[in-house]
Amino acid sequence: MVYITVNDLTQLNAVGAMQLPRFMTFVLVISCELYRAVAGPGAGLKTWERFSKLDYPGDKAFLYDTFPDNFMWAVGTAAYQVEGAFEKDGKGLSIWDTFTRGGNRIATGDVGSDSYHNTQSDVRALKQLGVSHYRFSLSWSRIFPNGSRGSYNEIGTNYYRTLIRKLKEINVQPVITLYHWDLPDNLQRTFGGWSDPALVELFRDYADFCFQTFGDDVKYWITIDNPFLVAWNGYGTGKVAPGIKNDPDLPFRVGHNLLKAHAAAWHLYDRHYRSQQQGKVSMALASHWIKPSRTRRESLQACQWSLDFVLGWFARPLFIDGDYPPSMKHNLSHRLPSFTQAQRDEVRGTADFFALSHGPSLSYQLIDVSLKFGQIEVLDLRMLLYWIREEYDNPPIYIVESGWFVQGDIKTEDSKNMYYLKRFIMETLKSIKYDGVNVIGYTHWSLLDGFEWHREYDIRRGLYYVDFNTHNLKRRPKTSANFYKKLIQKNGFPQLAENRPAQGVFPCDFAWGVSANSIQVETTPTQFVDPSVYVCPGGDHPTPVDPSGDHPHPVRRSQCVCVCVQVETTPTQFVDPSVCVCVCVQVETTPTQFVDPSVYVWNITGNGELRRLEGFQAPPLRRAQHCADYATIRQQVEEIRRVGVNHFHFSLNWSSLVPSGNVTQPNTTLLGYYRCFTSQLHQANITSMVTLWHHTRQRSSLPAPMEAAGGWFNRDTVVAFVDYARLCYRELGPHVKMWITLNEPNDEDDVSPMEGHQLLRAHALAWHAYDQEYRHTQGGQVSLALHMDWVEPAFSFSREDVEPANRVLDCRVGWFSEPIFGGGDYPPRMRNWFHQRHSLDLFHYHLPLFSDEDRQLVRGTYDFFAISHFSTQLVTPTIEENKLPSRLGVQYMGDITWIRSPRPNAPVVPWGLRKALNWVEERYAGVAVYVVANGVQEDPPADDSLRVYYLYSYINDWFLKQYGVETLFSPGMISPSYGAYILDGVNLKGYFAYSLNDQRDPGFGLYGHVQDEEILKTSLSQYQNIIRTTASLSRGPLPRPRSAPVSLYPARGVWS
Repeated sequence: MVYITVNDLTQLNAVGAMQLPRFMTFVLVISCELYRAVAGPGAGLKTWERFSKLDYPGDKAFLYDTFPDNFMWAVGTAAYQVEGAFEKDGKGLSIWDTFTRGGNRIATGDVGSDSYHNTQSDVRALKQLGVSHYRFSLSWSRIFPNGSRGSYNEIGTNYYRTLIRKLKEINVQPVITLYHWDLPDNLQRTFGGWSDPALVELFRDYADFCFQTFGDDVKYWITIDNPFLVAWNGYGTGKVAPGIKNDPDLPFRVGHNLLKAHAAAWHLYDRHYRSQQQGKVSMALASHWIKPSRTRRESLQACQWSLDFVLGWFARPLFIDGDYPPSMKHNLSHRLPSFTQAQRDEVRGTADFFALSHGPSLSYQLIDVSLKFGQIEVLDLRMLLYWIREEYDNPPIYIVESGWFVQGDIKTEDSKNMYYLKRFIMETLKSIKYDGVNVIGYTHWSLLDGFEWHREYDIRRGLYYVDFNTHNLKRRPKTSANFYKKLIQKNGFPQLAENRPAQGVFPCDFAWGVSANSIQVETTPTQFVDPSVYVCPGGDHPTPVDPSGDHPHPVRRSQCVCVCVQVETTPTQFVDPSVCVCVCVQVETTPTQFVDPSVYVWNITGNGELRRLEGFQAPPLRRAQHCADYATIRQQVEEIRRVGVNHFHFSLNWSSLVPSGNVTQPNTTLLGYYRCFTSQLHQANITSMVTLWHHTRQRSSLPAPMEAAGGWFNRDTVVAFVDYARLCYRELGPHVKMWITLNEPNDEDDVSPMEGHQLLRAHALAWHAYDQEYRHTQGGQVSLALHMDWVEPAFSFSREDVEPANRVLDCRVGWFSEPIFGGGDYPPRMRNWFHQRHSLDLFHYHLPLFSDEDRQLVRGTYDFFAISHFSTQLVTPTIEENKLPSRLGVQYMGDITWIRSPRPNAPVVPWGLRKALNWVEERYAGVAVYVVANGVQEDPPADDSLRVYYLYSYINDWFLKQYGVETLFSPGMISPSYGAYILDGVNLKGYFAYSLNDQRDPGFGLYGHVQDEEILKTSLSQYQNIIRTTASLSRGPLPRPRSAPVSLYPARGVWS
């Protein structure tokens, strides 16, 4: 019998751990046979199915949590990459010293990072990081220059003694790799390297010396690093040293000898050193990750084979049965060496932990297409960790190499590397907390920039920048080093104080709204006076008929039935009350017209005959049109009403309302339609927020004559806009209480500074027109709406990144906000930037000057601050190779841990909204703020889980916590909008979800449409519940996504 402890049973149900409260520890007693059915050889095959069923997008959300208390944080290096001094103090040549001097190779590792002469600098860097462990490799040829004990080099050995002693002084434990690809060249020339079994005993003797010499101070040993790469690429493809190729069987003979050499070293340690030194020994195995190209089982099996051929080649012999995976034996029967039973017994179980290497040294670099079996290679450390857990009976996993790279010209601002580091650590944390994987440590690769093998110096992987052009190869910490340091200090991603539950409620007059770019317009009204149809059975009083319901005399579509109709003239009085006037009508859900004006007599007490009265016709039904006659208005108002909002934001179409641009020639029919629409909203107790001009990139929204005359460059367009605004105020104002003059005019990629200047004047003049002529009678408010996606410094603690982020915000948002809400002029930072660019004549930069008159005209022309917000970007001044800087001299990027949406460069980043609101409050204290559009694009399915999550993340997670139902929710997340309202003092007055339906705003709607059928999406119910809960707590808890959104960044204020 086997006793197994399962700490987190959520993995068995394939749900995120944040969905349910933490489980108590269960002890399961099961037989060995049953356990092997759950985990063991081949069990990794279920990994892809399990992860495909996890909650989306909740499972992808960033997890706030910390690692176990004894978790090992490390960095690593390899001797040939960093040591240098390749011929100094008696060191012998390695195969890399020889390999880099042949073929088309340009650079060598002769100097590398010169760690041989910079031990103190390296130790200082380790101390600054605060790591608990440092993984480094010994140079076999520095200790035994010709590869054998007889060539022992005392000076080389003392170098490592000194390094270990200095590590102990700063309480950093060494993790030593005996062999990291740099075989003594003499062994390669004498024996043919690892192709000869003689190296098994030579390696054992080398290991014996190292265990004896250094073992008292070393608790973790790696015998051989990445045997797959050594065998496949060193002796197969020839891409790395020793560069041998053209013998297809050689890699498998080499792999065979590597396994036997490792096993020999492990048994040596186990028999002679373990009891005294109490260390652990393993072999570092590298792997990629692969996903199926199709959903068929054959594709899953191909993925399993790919992992078998790369990772399983060495892992199965060590952790399972001492033999190769069956898939390899089946496909390579004539090429794969075989183990005797004694050899299998010797190899099996010779790993005290699973040492996993993951990163670009293998992934995407040195995996042949043939080893992917037609499947797709992807980066997914979490799934790889789970696969190892299932395939190899849940071993303790020490990640002994992980990380990514930046191009060689990048210096200390390595934001890309930092975010990959963040991603891999987050995936490791989730594997521990969600998947029950026993990960005991994480090693970032590497400590220093160095020689990157076949990539030479084209890429950098270090946390510390090494200036290879300086005499002493000076080291400087990169942004990734500062990030890793802070992460180690916190032991992960602990919950921030500002993301803990808050007390409070939204004010009673809070504006809950929904927005749409436009509304559906159909200007042909219904012709029926009364849409009801009345049945007169016998002498009874007429009763209304519900065409969709059941009644004694069903009304069928396009059928002649007896009805009583209301007409303008007095109908004939029938003597016999049993006889009724009957009319043939075409009955629809929305009736349109009578199809037969004839009058019929129905002898209901006699033979039931229906007889047409000659010479009689029902009089025509005429009356003035009513707003209720528009079926499309009724339908849209009903859709809005069903959402449960009290505000609706939509845009008018200037070019359709005033096609000629002359307000004396408006489209009266369309104007009447808009008038009816707003009046019907008013009757439904829904406040209209109406935009006069909506900026669009796809097409011009100006009247054609104005577009032809220069658009917003022409000052006449400003005058025409103000006239158009007066027309709308006059005709629609009685039913509209909130006006947006310009919606998102601050598009710096599509609107020039000169156009923006005229747009500001147009807004100001329209605001003054309302203020002076209509406000006293209509009592409305006027402002403009600015697009305000947040931009975050790629590294918030770097001045170099904070300044560009401030510049972007000033040039995007401050461009319009500062003249109106601030001092009446453009932000100084924007002026300085444009002045610098203009002096260089770049992109024709020119920022207009405000006259005193215009400054007075524009300043203060607002009643509230309206923003539309959808997502967040990172910004850095460091421009990567082959990428052009933006107009503002920065590079935009994303955090790869953010949840992605189908819309390019629009991830789900809830805290971005809160920071945007704080930015507004810090600059324009106390101003009333409305978020007039906030939403995410998602493909049409009714179960729009991403939008449900998005709405929840941005506005809802805080609410019920204050009422004692925190067990329904994961602790620690305030909605960004509410967090800003309560914690930050933002005068937030309203929130509008974007958008109403997919017909007008494809992919964003709460309502979907499939083949003209209206679909009520799940997000609609979510938003309804959010709104209802703010009004009444008796309606029960809200449905929520399974994981709460989190941020690595401080939410209070803008930047630290």
